Amino acid sequence: MTPSHTGASVPQVSQTTTTVTLAVKLRRLLADQQISGRELARRVDMAPATCSRVLRGDRDLTVTELAAVAAALGVTSADLLPDAEVSAAAS
Repeated sequence: MTPSHTGASVPQVSQTTTTVTLAVKLRRLLADQQISGRELARRVDMAPATCSRVLRGDRDLTVTELAAVAAALGVTSADLLPDAEVSAAAS
């Protein structure tokens, strides 16, 4: 049996879901801005192979990397995060 609890339900976001969501958002931004993954890697001083893993959803970004990628794409770090994480960070 699982214990029951009362109160507001908090959406759970797994690291995998977060990583994949970030990758999807990044790929969409790159396509919209006609920027290659290799060019993004150059702009943020990241190895192209590492950038490729991020864009496939196989690797997370550090907070510093997230900020650099956001700046390189002209968006905020919050724009790249899944909505549930932005909401949780604001509370």
